[in-house]
Amino acid sequence: MPPAASRPFLLICAAVAVMLVGACLGIAGTEWFSRDDFAFLAHVRSDDFRWSESFLPRGERFWHFYRPLGMEAYFRLCSQAFGLDASRWFAVSLAFHFASGWLLLGIARRLGFDLRAALAAALLLVSRPPALDQIFYGSVFHFVLSVFLSLVAVRCFLEFLLAGPRRWQLASLLALALALLTNGVNAVLPAVLLCAGLAARPPRRAAGLQVVRALLPHALLVGGYALLRIRWIPLVSDRAIYRPEAGLETLRKLAGMLSEVLGGGLGWAAAAAAGVGLLVLAAGSRPAIRRLGWRGLCLAGWAAAALAPFALLPFPQQRYAMLASAPVALLAGAVFDSAWRGTGGRRPALFEAAVALLVIAAIPFGVLAERATAPRGVHPLGLLRAVEARSAGLEPGARLIVLYGAPGLADSEAAIAYRYLTYNGTVLQAAHPETELTLRFQDLSQRPSRGATRPGAVYLQLTPELEIEDATPSLLARELPRGRGAVQR
Repeated sequence: MPPAASRPFLLICAAVAVMLVGACLGIAGTEWFSRDDFAFLAHVRSDDFRWSESFLPRGERFWHFYRPLGMEAYFRLCSQAFGLDASRWFAVSLAFHFASGWLLLGIARRLGFDLRAALAAALLLVSRPPALDQIFYGSVFHFVLSVFLSLVAVRCFLEFLLAGPRRWQLASLLALALALLTNGVNAVLPAVLLCAGLAARPPRRAAGLQVVRALLPHALLVGGYALLRIRWIPLVSDRAIYRPEAGLETLRKLAGMLSEVLGGGLGWAAAAAAGVGLLVLAAGSRPAIRRLGWRGLCLAGWAAAALAPFALLPFPQQRYAMLASAPVALLAGAVFDSAWRGTGGRRPALFEAAVALLVIAAIPFGVLAERATAPRGVHPLGLLRAVEARSAGLEPGARLIVLYGAPGLADSEAAIAYRYLTYNGTVLQAAHPETELTLRFQDLSQRPSRGATRPGAVYLQLTPELEIEDATPSLLARELPRGRGAVQR
């Protein structure tokens, strides 16, 4: 019987988990909303919001997708509970994120992993770069919730498959239904469950047939969801960025998304696969090698199934890789587990030290440091505060114009990044959906448009430090001669 995990190893794992939670909560306290968040904030805070239209829309929708639980419900409920205190919104996301690590720990143990390997896999999941970088956007919550619900479905399905009580299958079906309302891409979950179920069973035909039979209700549920989407929920205008494209490029995009999960932390994946894999081969344990090969094949299938819909899109994004974090972390855990068993549990202190070092090396300290020292939400919040300070007493429909691209101001490249974070100024409508004011940006490196000299407009300037100030009279006289009658604040 191999020796149990040592107390120092367990304390190190606990310390790493506490450090990650503390660091993320600290970053959440400095961040604010940005990017796509403002479109949904404006939608759920307006008088036009209807729960019925979110879950069973019958007419034109303001966006392309159907994600009532992962987007509209999250934004509406958090808006009512927390207002514009973004730190609490992100705390909700972080709670689901770290709960996913706890679920993965249970799944790894259900797959037969030694406690050391299971803890390592759980810590690797919650420290992956795509999640820790992207989780501080409200509009990414549906991916965080998708990972959580997919792991709930896997955990319940494995309990049903290995223990038998019917209630676990029903719980798995419920998790699948909620996942489909979170993001339609979770229609691939039956394939994920198939791979997870096969990983938990020996590579025999009878065991595979048992897994397939257990998945029939899940397939029927996905079929019913597809019918609902096609027959009763109208589509909106298609966009080229979301139009599937199959071909050889699909494999390249799939590999690119996997690299997002494998990157950072001094290349933990390469180190784990090479270093610990050599230990397995050196141990000469054929059962351990066969066990790793079967698990690796099943977990690779899980990752491919999770990313396949995104690999078909013309422009995969970093956040898509979050859905492959769980199988990749489990694959690393499988390598650790096979190495431990292959060596017969010899030199446990050395093995635990190696695993602990790999887990710590995998933490993306650079990503955490960047988010802590340069929170992206400060720019939209700064723009909002500047506009609020200058909008009192303005006539309804007045325009505020942010100038950039002239000598002494932010250049066009920096301003484009700024506008991206502020969602082109819709931060104003998001925070104050009742306002009739409009906010626009004017690039002074180009010929000013006619609207740039609108009578009664309030002119602001974006400095190279990406701060908002009142436009100086000399700047207006030099760049917008016809704008001398602008309202000064």
